[in-house]
Amino acid sequence: MTNVEAKQRRPSQERGPALRHVNLLTWKKGTTQADIDALAAELARMREEIPEIRTLSFGPDLGLMDGNVDFAILEDFDDAGAFGRYTAHPAHNRMVSEFLRPILASRQAIQFDVAASVS
Repeated sequence: MTNVEAKQRRPSQERGPALRHVNLLTWKKGTTQADIDALAAELARMREEIPEIRTLSFGPDLGLMDGNVDFAILEDFDDAGAFGRYTAHPAHNRMVSEFLRPILASRQAIQFDVAASVS
């Protein structure tokens, strides 16, 4: 699996995303590369199942600085409603319960308005 798996904006959507969801993750001791690869495969599959996801990027830390998290997931959505449908979707719940939670030591997340962050 490559360091970053990204899907571009769905062709039917012409304006930029309004909401960005960022997850910064640290793994439990004993997490294997096979565990991380399984999560990555599930993220890619989830992307195909949930139409609300405009873009999805994820990958491991490159090790360029000490103290970083192990992995990041970045997703863009049209609005808060689309984000809510994403979090309620069975594919998202499966990814969290079966692939993420078993290897997760800590998580930091933020959702922010992309348009408001551009000057």
